[in-house]
Amino acid sequence: MRRTLTIFALFAALAGCGSASTPTAMPTNVPTVDVSQPGAGLAGSKWNVLQINGQALKGQQALPLSFEMDGRASGHSGCNGYGGDARINGDRLTLGPLMSTKMACADPELQQQETTLFEALEKVTSYTMAGDKLSLLDDSGTVVVELVKQA
Repeated sequence: MRRTLTIFALFAALAGCGSASTPTAMPTNVPTVDVSQPGAGLAGSKWNVLQINGQALKGQQALPLSFEMDGRASGHSGCNGYGGDARINGDRLTLGPLMSTKMACADPELQQQETTLFEALEKVTSYTMAGDKLSLLDDSGTVVVELVKQA
């Protein structure tokens, strides 16, 4: 008798897993981007840092920066991963507050470069794109970080 009840309960549970008679709707919380709007090309894009404050990068490691579809940015500074809000409005862009892991760099030059990168990113107020290049500018229009689109 116990075995019969167990089998019956199993069939009842499986019957509940069957397909619904009405189609399910697409989720409504999926972020969308209007690609006809300025700044839409930035959302969902991936870049590598070329220069910080006009200075070439130290070391051999690429420093990626991604702009996610959900309004966030994330990357790697050479020593630590980081991320934060990316607010895009036309050609206006603000990043932060940025949060990162807190591992020390073995190389003091790379540690200083990371600090400089974080300071530069938090000064960003706008951007320009030309071909595969992205320039992040401060409030005086000075390029503080220059990037190239990832292939």
